Amino acid sequence: MFLSNMEMLLLGVVLLLLGLLLRLQFREQTEEESVERYPYIKRNQLLNNYQQQFLQALQRAVGDAVDICPSVRGADVVKTMSQLPQQEYQNWQQQLLDFSFDYVLLDRRDYSVVSVVDLQVEETPEVIDDDYVRDLCHAARLPFVRFQANESYNIPAIRSVILAHLPVTTDTSSIEPTATTQEIGLICPACSSLLVRKTAKNGKYAGQEFWACSSAPRCRHAEHILA
Repeated sequence: MFLSNMEMLLLGVVLLLLGLLLRLQFREQTEEESVERYPYIKRNQLLNNYQQQFLQALQRAVGDAVDICPSVRGADVVKTMSQLPQQEYQNWQQQLLDFSFDYVLLDRRDYSVVSVVDLQVEETPEVIDDDYVRDLCHAARLPFVRFQANESYNIPAIRSVILAHLPVTTDTSSIEPTATTQEIGLICPACSSLLVRKTAKNGKYAGQEFWACSSAPRCRHAEHILA
């Protein structure tokens, strides 16, 4: 018995639909097995609101000159010296695996790391000590800048501070500094945060302006404003 062309066509369609149905069932079964085997779910956000807002400010400030990568694991940026004894090496390496830099700035020509940026959020508990991150960068000869999280940001100030910390080999010709030292203050020698102008309210210096670290009260560095 021979099938007509129409019957052959209908049979082909039925077989195709059966194949798709079986494939769909197999996929659902595989996904259910994966869920049971691996207890993971997708995070809703990579960055919190403070980090998102500051990333936008960074992009406006220096996005034309460097690529900005948020939330980069420490071990992907710096490495432990291999000549250390094995146990000591593993201990130091584990510390690098336990934290992430808030933002990493990359040279667009070869994607080499040119600086890291730390954002301090007062209401967020610190997993890694601030001094550890700062000292780690200094030891690795990695330019490090720290900013305090705020509701709004002075874009020219951020631009000038970042430019001051980039290696001289970084191509910054696409952006132009627009703020002066008088406008943005200086860099705190203790923690690399911005120094901001404040006025003493009490004591023998009452009424006088001075430079204070923007990371206060974590950093209490202060200095006179030289005439």
